[in-house]
Amino acid sequence: MKKIFSFLVFAIAAKLTIAQPVKEIDKFVLLGRWAEAEAALKAYSTNPKTADKPVIWYYRGKLDLNASNDSSLAIPQAMVKKNSSFEAFKKYQMLDIKAESLAEENYRPYLMLYAGYYDLGAAAYNKKEYANSYQAFAKALETEEYIVGKGYKFDEIKFAAFDTSLIMNTALAAVQAKDTASSIMMYSRFLDRGIMGEGNKQVYEIVVDHYVRKRDVANANKYIKIAQENYPKDKDIWNEYAVKLIGKDNKELLYA
Repeated sequence: MKKIFSFLVFAIAAKLTIAQPVKEIDKFVLLGRWAEAEAALKAYSTNPKTADKPVIWYYRGKLDLNASNDSSLAIPQAMVKKNSSFEAFKKYQMLDIKAESLAEENYRPYLMLYAGYYDLGAAAYNKKEYANSYQAFAKALETEEYIVGKGYKFDEIKFAAFDTSLIMNTALAAVQAKDTASSIMMYSRFLDRGIMGEGNKQVYEIVVDHYVRKRDVANANKYIKIAQENYPKDKDIWNEYAVKLIGKDNKELLYA
């Protein structure tokens, strides 16, 4: 009985020892004393008793998220901090299924990351830093899809399963950056999902034209067929691409 009691006392004492530094980090974060929070996190993460605690990654994410909002940072520097924050939060959830610290915040750090990435993308585009704009919009899209995939809900915004506006913004930034591969990757998502509408027909043409010019027969055939199905009234356009791709013998793709 004595041994059991001694063990329980030791276990409780150990738990209190671990909890104390966490509360200290929380206190500094709440007070906005970020340098002290950083120092406390460093001490916590280098202490052999606490170095393997998943919550370290939660605080790493919180501190990097705050640092990424420093207006004095150039866009690429802010992106590095946001990326570090995003990966830290995901690692925290991977190591701790309950991820109580994030759950208590209703996973809002992900919403803050999404908004931050989006704002960086817009700011970079307006500055004509198109490569930076593409990178930021692409990360906003990745964060949004992570949120949707996890089923997180926020009062401020309702995310669509397929965000046509953000995907289009990302593609346009890639076009301006002369990053053809990335722009086609984004535009192709419209075709893969069968997103139609008169305003999107040009997107179909861009994708089809790209693969026909590359002589990428597999992808060209795939997207010509999708275009034929979704825009049958424009059969002459798609037939012309089919002829360009292989020639008049490409009867499989030609409309009667």
